[in-house]
Amino acid sequence: MGDIELYMTEDGSYTLFNSEKKEHYHSVHGAVQESRHVFIQAGLSEISAVKENLRILEVGFGTGLNAFLTLLEKEKLKESRNLKIDYVGLEPYLIPQNMILQLKYAEYLEAVNLHEHFMNMHMNIGIRQVLDEKFTFTLIKERLEDYNPSDHFDLIYFDAFSPNTEAGLWDIGNLDKIYSLMNPGGILVTYCSKGVVRRAMQGCGFITERLPGPPGKHEMLRARKN
Repeated sequence: MGDIELYMTEDGSYTLFNSEKKEHYHSVHGAVQESRHVFIQAGLSEISAVKENLRILEVGFGTGLNAFLTLLEKEKLKESRNLKIDYVGLEPYLIPQNMILQLKYAEYLEAVNLHEHFMNMHMNIGIRQVLDEKFTFTLIKERLEDYNPSDHFDLIYFDAFSPNTEAGLWDIGNLDKIYSLMNPGGILVTYCSKGVVRRAMQGCGFITERLPGPPGKHEMLRARKN
């Protein structure tokens, strides 16, 4: 997996740098603002406007930031939307606990009361946890290629390392598998906007759209299962 180093991004939130992959887990222009823009605003907000009982799959759980922001957003919306979320994170390369503690996401997001939930997301591998009555979570130490669930998903967060580093994860075989795991009307969101990825998605049957990217990135992709 290589050495993992802590890195403060431009919005004051932390990400990690993987020396083997030579990539950061989040944008250096702002870890939290990127995750909010790509996964919460373009993904969760979009699908929750039409469906409240959601199953979410994250490919590339990494630091757990996307899952934690999803939990916080569910809490924020509880007065206006009755969201119920079953969240599954896929991550074959788990981050050491000492590095997880240094991320301090609960402190940065002013959600110290939910810090224990954040830590439990990382610590209880393969166990379906009831974090509250409206949010269940499971972290699976497995590659997408080996993952064969019985249920389908409404929202996919595709947050793996880039195609430059993990080309196989973004190939048409894996994207076709993701398509097969989704419910009709399901949404996939990713920070990646490469033409080769977009064309592979279209080849699987996705309807794709380019959206404005987060700070430091011109575009991102959102894809729908017809």
